[in-house]
Amino acid sequence: MAFTSQFTLAEILSLLGLAQSVYVLVYMLLRSGSIVNAVIPSLYFTSLALAFLFDAAAGRWAGEIAYYETWQWLFWFSGIPLGALLVLQIAHVAEPPKAKYFGMVLLIPLAFVPAWLTGELHMLYVAGLVIGAFSLLAIWLRRDLLDGLRKNPKFGRERFWLILALVSLNTAFLAATWAYLGEMLSYGDWIVIRNILGIAFVYTATTSLFRIYPQALQLGRKQTAGPALNSEEQAVIEKFRILLARDKIYQDAAYGRAELARELGIGEARLSRLVNVSYGKTIPQILNEYRVRDAQRLLTETDAAIQTVFEESGFNSITTFNRVFKELCGDSPTEFRARHRN
Repeated sequence: MAFTSQFTLAEILSLLGLAQSVYVLVYMLLRSGSIVNAVIPSLYFTSLALAFLFDAAAGRWAGEIAYYETWQWLFWFSGIPLGALLVLQIAHVAEPPKAKYFGMVLLIPLAFVPAWLTGELHMLYVAGLVIGAFSLLAIWLRRDLLDGLRKNPKFGRERFWLILALVSLNTAFLAATWAYLGEMLSYGDWIVIRNILGIAFVYTATTSLFRIYPQALQLGRKQTAGPALNSEEQAVIEKFRILLARDKIYQDAAYGRAELARELGIGEARLSRLVNVSYGKTIPQILNEYRVRDAQRLLTETDAAIQTVFEESGFNSITTFNRVFKELCGDSPTEFRARHRN
């Protein structure tokens, strides 16, 4: 059914999804703070953007591009194993998913084998359901990561709900595919449903993924005259940076050097030395800089009370908050808010 004289409802939904996917993709590429850590989400949103693009252009390109529906299948169903990898990365951002989980992506080319042998396109969709089942199984096998997020509500809640949204929407996509194969949905209805599900996730991503992958804080590692770090030590510092930038460990007022050392599996004294060599600062100084940055954002972007600001930023008392904030910013929190909101 035509929504306007020029575009169908499915095409309009696809264009909306395409625009939002490109926006998220550009954000991830420019502001994730680490190219390596941006690879999986970038591949996922690239696949999703291409899926929206091919749905939006179907009425104009389908007759010009060979195997058009096959290309549509490729981009939509590639998002399933990539989505599973994204879930595993979001759940434990300090380390990338283990190499064995990347084997899920290899299921995509294997899915073409039954379709090629039988010469029937619908076998691709059957294979897609199998890929979905394996991807959801991989997530279920690492459900311990989700349990860990639930036990860390201070900086794990957003990631937990984003993961739950991604899993739920992927499950709904597979259910809609099953309904289409069972002739309970027409092809046109299935196109509309998958675009709605895609838009729902992209919208969820724009409200929570940006807080999980925030713009890298410009702490600027200080070059010191100390010894250079070896590869193992550099890996520890990289995990430390990820815990700060994405896990936001500093938002827990009780989180200090001892907790950080346990998280990284290294002795406290050695960790302090590595951080000092890399940043030229102590661990408490770095934690407080991140806390002050969050406080500045809350002071300028919200009307939250000062008590709420210091609690949400990770300070354990108003006295400490005022002292550290003044030392780093030159103004008290109240003065800073008044000066930057005028």
